[in-house]
Amino acid sequence: MNADDPRIRRELIHNQVVLLPTPTAWAEILKDGSLERIPLALPEWVAGWLREYARFDAAHLGLVQWRNRWSPLPLLCLDSYYYRVHFENVICEHCGKRCGPSATPDSVSYAGTGLTTAEVWAQFKNLPVRSCPHCSGMLRRRQTVWLVSEDAA
Repeated sequence: MNADDPRIRRELIHNQVVLLPTPTAWAEILKDGSLERIPLALPEWVAGWLREYARFDAAHLGLVQWRNRWSPLPLLCLDSYYYRVHFENVICEHCGKRCGPSATPDSVSYAGTGLTTAEVWAQFKNLPVRSCPHCSGMLRRRQTVWLVSEDAA
């Protein structure tokens, strides 16, 4: 598959070109194990991520080229702005229960973007802090962003 395929959108995100494949493009990339004959890093992880999180409108999995490989880049899109995040089923810091699919800021994934640490953390200030759906404790340690509506959480 070619990176110029119309099923792959190119975006400049945090000073870095990121490819955003559609679900059909992802299927072909995973089948081939590469894009433009450049290997895909962590194909099993990508397949698992797509099964778990691709159903959420705000969740996106991009690709960046790094060290002669295509590396997956988890992104959260809120109000047309992309945040580099880690997706997880967060455990509440107060009651210890799993809270459901969520995204938390990931400062490490900004490496190579040219943004300073202060600029990265300033972006995270725009993300809301949510409460646990079980005990209502504020999840400040993980700055959790739910992937489902708060009514359904």
